Amino acid sequence: MVKAFYVLLNSGEPLFHKDYGEKKVDESLFSGFLGAVYTFAKELGHSDIQTMEMGDAKFICEVSENLIFVVVVGKDEDEQEIKNFLGFASKNFINRFRDELKRWRGDVTVFRSFSEDLDILVEDYQTKTLPGKVKLAPFLREETSEFSAYPFDVEIASIFSLLEDVRNRGGGLLRKRSEEELTGIIRVLWPFWMVPYIDGDSIVVLDAMSTGFLSLEINRTSVMGKDERLLETNNAHEFVTAIEKLLSDSKNETLEEFPLYGFLDPEVVKEIEVCLSHSKLSEAKEYIIVSPLISQSQAIENRNVFLGLIEELNRYNKKLMKKNNLVVSITEKWIKRIQEKIGETKEAYRIKMEETRKDVEKQIEILLRLRDDELKNVDACLIEEDKNLVLEIKNLFGPLIEVLEDVALKSTEEIERKMNNQNDILERINGRIEKITNVSEYMNKTKKIVENISKSIKKIDSTIEKMAKRTGIEKDSIIQNFEDKIVEQNSRIERLKEEFENVLDKQQALMDKASNALHELRELFQSERKEIDQLLKKLNSLIIKSPNKIFSPSIFYVPIYISKFEDLKKERFFIVPPLLLLKSRTPICNLGQKTLPLDLPTSLFLETIIKSVETLINENKELRFELEKGFKETNLIGSKKTEKHLHKGLKNLLRMNILNEKNFQILNARTTGIFRKEKKR
Repeated sequence: MVKAFYVLLNSGEPLFHKDYGEKKVDESLFSGFLGAVYTFAKELGHSDIQTMEMGDAKFICEVSENLIFVVVVGKDEDEQEIKNFLGFASKNFINRFRDELKRWRGDVTVFRSFSEDLDILVEDYQTKTLPGKVKLAPFLREETSEFSAYPFDVEIASIFSLLEDVRNRGGGLLRKRSEEELTGIIRVLWPFWMVPYIDGDSIVVLDAMSTGFLSLEINRTSVMGKDERLLETNNAHEFVTAIEKLLSDSKNETLEEFPLYGFLDPEVVKEIEVCLSHSKLSEAKEYIIVSPLISQSQAIENRNVFLGLIEELNRYNKKLMKKNNLVVSITEKWIKRIQEKIGETKEAYRIKMEETRKDVEKQIEILLRLRDDELKNVDACLIEEDKNLVLEIKNLFGPLIEVLEDVALKSTEEIERKMNNQNDILERINGRIEKITNVSEYMNKTKKIVENISKSIKKIDSTIEKMAKRTGIEKDSIIQNFEDKIVEQNSRIERLKEEFENVLDKQQALMDKASNALHELRELFQSERKEIDQLLKKLNSLIIKSPNKIFSPSIFYVPIYISKFEDLKKERFFIVPPLLLLKSRTPICNLGQKTLPLDLPTSLFLETIIKSVETLINENKELRFELEKGFKETNLIGSKKTEKHLHKGLKNLLRMNILNEKNFQILNARTTGIFRKEKKR
């Protein structure tokens, strides 16, 4: 145990001291002696003094920042353990009084407040070194805010009533094994390491008996390992291709597992925190203290792995945020540039289409004028041909008209004369017959001429028809030619529109790809950051507040009862974790008993303790031997002291209205029977 603690200047001047042993040493004499020895050793060229032994005491020293820290312990104390204690104490002192030490002028009273901190450190150290005292929580408690513990007589009576119910059921659900007997009950302290997280105010709890691990997993995408130079390009298409490749590669996730040995599930840690908050330094002489399977150094190493994992995840989270900001900012930059390019394209094509439209209108106006001119030329040619055709008709019909006029004139004159001269008609008829014959000849000639004219007219009609057809075709050709040219001019606008739409579609498609890539990247980073945050949250949930300030790993014991049932063939163990005693007549215990309304703190805590203990009893030979030894040496059944407590406890349960009279009589009689059997054996 710690006997005394000193803080000196390296000159030997005392600043603080406190005695814990019965023997008191004059502080000034001891300080002067230690200062002289220290100075002498330095003058001889030796390094700082670390350990001195005098009689049955050991002096462990540490020099830090011009101060000498000395702890006096028994000669048999573990030197490494006490050095750890001294290291925490010296750091605590320096951190607390750093400013005071800089401006100190000889007033040692300013350091007296360190006494309270030192008491906590010493208690922490003593807890681990004194076998008769351990830090534990009350086993059986009532449901009050004070978390008050019941006395041992109520505790053992409650446990016995519970075990009697288990014995009556025989441990089976479908059939009862009446030959099974309760042959042993021992009180066991199950160890957990309380390891300081960073300072002594918060700790992590490790299962000192667990070789298993808490598995933490995270899916890391390969995007995080990609070089940002993939995104360094001056071409938007190449950039989008690079982003899409990153996203494609991101689907190749890597599952990483982080095993934390000895750590418990966060829910169980919270439940242990309740017990831990009410733990205190207690006598443990009648308990079997189970030796931890995980050593103190392993506990520290496990804590360091835990700290390293948190630091690693925090670094990775920062790296993730940095990469997220970088990639997202680059992507947003390119999206902005593409948006600007789309705007430039729209404006350029708007101007170009406006200019093209004006040019098309101008060209169409020119074409219409040219078309009208060509149509006029066709009409002029047709008029000229019509004139020629009229002349041809005149030339054709001129002789006929003259003959007909001549014949008609002569015939008319002749007839008029004959009619006027009726008397000479007969005489002159014969004379005129010849002339009439001449007229007939004229008529025959005329007929031939008419026939020829008819043929010519047909030719003329054919010619006219051909001329009309040719003129119509020529005009239609001119009109169609100019209409085609006008359509061609109008199509320039349509082609420009189509070209604009194609260019815009490509740019918009690139924009959509970049936007979709940005959305996927954000979701990817957000998902991974969320996973990291959840993992960090889970890790942080393993850090709980310490009821007392501790600076080195400390053992916290959870008290449990282990009972042994035996029949003719085999034995079995039944583990009872800490119980909650309610003043109620309603059975609420998860173990299925009907005698007492006993409840367990929580189901996860129950499952964790029972599973761990049962597994280790069956698998660990050293632990089983340790427990079997306890059943022989500290079996509560067979002890007169226990029997007295048990009878007293049953009466208290009856008085508290937790037991009725009938159950009290049954259990009381059963108690007497069990202890008599033990005596006969």
